[in-house]
Parts: sequence; C-alpha cells; structure tokens
Amino acid sequence: SRAGVLELVTGTGLAIPGTSIEVDDVLFSDSSLLPAPVGTDKRGVAFAASITDPDDFVASYAVYLARAGLVHEVAREGALAPNGEHYGRFGAPLVKGTRVFFRTETDSGRVCFVRGGSASPRGLGCEGDTVTTPVGSTLSTIESDVPALGSRGPVFRGQVFDLGINECLFSATTRGPVPVVCSGDLLPYGGAIADFQTTVIGASKRRIASFVDDVDFARTGLYAFSDRVRVRIAVNDAPTPLGGTYSVFDPRPSVFGKTVAFVSAVVGGSSQQALFLAVLRR
Repeated sequence: SRAGVLELVTGTGLAIPGTSIEVDDVLFSDSSLLPAPVGTDKRGVAFAASITDPDDFVASYAVYLARAGLVHEVAREGALAPNGEHYGRFGAPLVKGTRVFFRTETDSGRVCFVRGGSASPRGLGCEGDTVTTPVGSTLSTIESDVPALGSRGPVFRGQVFDLGINECLFSATTRGPVPVVCSGDLLPYGGAIADFQTTVIGASKRRIASFVDDVDFARTGLYAFSDRVRVRIAVNDAPTPLGGTYSVFDPRPSVFGKTVAFVSAVVGGSSQQALFLAVLRR
C-alpha cells in the first residue's frame, strides 16, 4: 500500500515490467513457524521467485527489489556469486534502502549470505568460513532460513566446528560472520547458555532477541543481546504483568528499536495467552 492505495508488486503468471521474464511463483517458507521470506522497508519490497525467461529458454530462481514502482533483478540462479561460485536457490531476502541481503545455496552446496542491490554484490559469509571466536573455528552450518536484519547486516543462528562451542548468534558483515553470543556464555542473573531455542531471531540496529535454554535445560527465557549488554526479558515460571506466570513462549520475537514484542501462554493469570511488549533501557 502506498499513500493508502494498494499497489501490485508481482504475482504468479505476471511478467517483470520491462522484461520477458515471467514469475512462476513467489517463494515462501515451507515451515509454518517461519515468516514468508519477503523483505520490506519504507520504500521497497524484496522477494525471491521462481521464474521463466523465454529469451534464455530456462526456468530458474531469482531475487528482485521492487522500489518506486520499478522492479530490479538483484541476483539470478547460475550467475557468478561474490565467492567465485554460482548462485543456486534463494531465500530470505531483506531490504534496507537500495541494499538487498539474501541467503543463497551455491552450486557447491554451501549456504551463504550476500549483499546485493545498486552496488556490486558483496559476500557476507558462507558455511566453511573461519570465524573470529574462538580463534581458528569454522562456521559449519547456517541454521536460520529467515534471518533478522541488524544495523550491520543479517543476523542468524549457526553452528561452529569447535570442541568447546557448538552454537552462536552471528552478524553477517562484509568482514564475514561475527559471533555476537555463543553457547556457554554467561547469562544475566546466573546460569549459562545451553542453546538457542529457535532459528527465528528478532533484531533491530545492534539489538538481537532470541529465546534461550539455560545450561541445565531447566528454564527457557527471552533475552536481548548486543556487543556490550545482555538483558533478560522474560523466563518461564516468572510472574507476568497480568498475574500468573509465563509458560510456553511462541518462538518468534520481534524487535522495533528498543521495543521487543513476544507471545506467551500464561498460567494462573487473568489471561491464558497474551502479547507482551518490553521496552529496553539500553
């Protein structure tokens, strides 16, 4: 919707304006727990689609940015990726201005994040890359199908190959994947991280929100992480503002600036389920 008027971006069977390329299907996530991999900001929409190009006599996948009434192709299956391999299937495009961040599986089978758009594409890290912490570790698996968008790029959950650390939340940057917080790190108010409960992560600027299991797997909680601060927002069995206690959390937090939104079942209060908003002080 632009200025109160609905605007068609694309749809099955429609051609991309100015081209002969026809959209076969706009790609959505196969899992009901994950949002559709379509990114938006104030002025644009980024989406992944399966396409048919009669000029090339080929069906393939591509990522597009719709902005100011125009649709631009950002990347297409088979084209050269920044790491020297070739793009495969796409998912999870995110948009910020003229920049589009997307996940792709290359022709070697590795999953990577790329920044494309108006400028030349830049690699943001792939499975098999070396990460900074711990020294000499490698990013073995990118787990998030639909990442969040932080100030420096996509934020995702991944596993590292190392004897001491198995899982981290990463920021995908032009310097490669940068760990923000990892299993084994200490939690505020005691305990340590056993694992991150879901691949769905909320992010805004430098803040990341994720559900975490503690080291004894006795308590699940929602925490906000940044380079400097770790904040506990809510944990199961703790009191809620409605009375009663938090119980089962919906694993999809959202972050808007300093506000974190999440859904939880409530035991013993005035409601059985509620949407909560937490405002972070830092």
